[in-house]
Amino acid sequence: MTLRTQKAPFITEISDRPKASSLARYQARAGSRVTNQLHESLPVEVFVRYLLELLDGRHDRSAILDQLVKLVVAGTLVVHKDGQQLREGETLQNVLAQTVDEKLANLAKDALLIN
Repeated sequence: MTLRTQKAPFITEISDRPKASSLARYQARAGSRVTNQLHESLPVEVFVRYLLELLDGRHDRSAILDQLVKLVVAGTLVVHKDGQQLREGETLQNVLAQTVDEKLANLAKDALLIN
């Protein structure tokens, strides 16, 4: 249990337009570790690095998914399901949507989302 004298510097609920700190977004572009709102350094996988870059508070879930699909189509981001690489289509959309939901929940739990 952590006692605070001020409001926590992070949120645990995912907003309509999720936002991560500028520092975390910058670190996601630059490497494989980011600093959360509790000043802890956390490792992040490639997918989360791309996701964090999109969490600027301007994109809703649909726009985030659109941007991730563009990264996959461009070959920048690789997505697999059942050993097969997905490049387009409904299966890709479904896999990305499920993964985004899971990763956003993890980012909230890891104190990486802010108001």
